Amino acid sequence: YEDDDVLAVDKPAGMSFHSDDLVHNAPGVLATIRLLQASGELPGSDYAGPLHSVHRLDKVTSGVLLFAKSEGVAAALGAQFQRRLVHKYYVALSARRPSK
Repeated sequence: YEDDDVLAVDKPAGMSFHSDDLVHNAPGVLATIRLLQASGELPGSDYAGPLHSVHRLDKVTSGVLLFAKSEGVAAALGAQFQRRLVHKYYVALSARRPSK
């Protein structure tokens, strides 16, 4: 998803938010997005401006990441996360039934 204020990115499980120098210099989500922006190959977007992270997801977690296109939008969304006004949903898949 993209509009004038934000870019939403589908982060795959197993990819760090920041570059992971401990694992073969693997680029993180943010570095990958910036490389795709620079090459004009960011799927579904031609936005080449700055991006500000609003939140992160753990390496093992897949899901949607929001990036703000301005510092003001980043601050406003960050405040919403901090005040717990953002509704987050997690779904877990397992090969077996949980014990609890």
